[in-house]
Amino acid sequence: TEIKTFINSINYLSEHNIKTIRMGKYVKEKLSISNKNFIEYSDSRYQTDFNDIYLLSNCKFLISSDCGITIVPEVFRVPIIYTNWTLLWRIPKWARNSIIIFKKLYSNNLKRFLNFEEMLLTDYSNFEIIKSKNLQWIDNSSEEIMEAVKEMNMRLSNQWISNDKDLV
Repeated sequence: TEIKTFINSINYLSEHNIKTIRMGKYVKEKLSISNKNFIEYSDSRYQTDFNDIYLLSNCKFLISSDCGITIVPEVFRVPIIYTNWTLLWRIPKWARNSIIIFKKLYSNNLKRFLNFEEMLLTDYSNFEIIKSKNLQWIDNSSEEIMEAVKEMNMRLSNQWISNDKDLV
């Protein structure tokens, strides 16, 4: 996941006076965001395993891809926005009040994205199958992530109104 796809969401949260902390022990690039509500903790002298656990267990919500560190907020029942999720058969049912946005599979042969059912029928954990079926992973866009962040923020502040589509 490209970290730059999260910049719009960071700015949105800042506008709503929500502090955003970028975590991670090993990161490709630093985010240069001049914003009083953004902390580049991953590059900080305060970054420790203990502080990671503390922050992850006490945050309002976490935005993450599918990685092991999500176990901490899951245990502490912190809501999570899972981005670029690929393991359809391993949806974290125990992570209550969380949102999952799936990475998309594009079929170069069909010239379209696969629908959910087609994705379920494809063993796309096997890279050879992906390659042989001429499929391509497409990351979540900045806009898709932003919409999930807006929804989570509204849900947690009791401003979200569910409709029939949400309840499916």
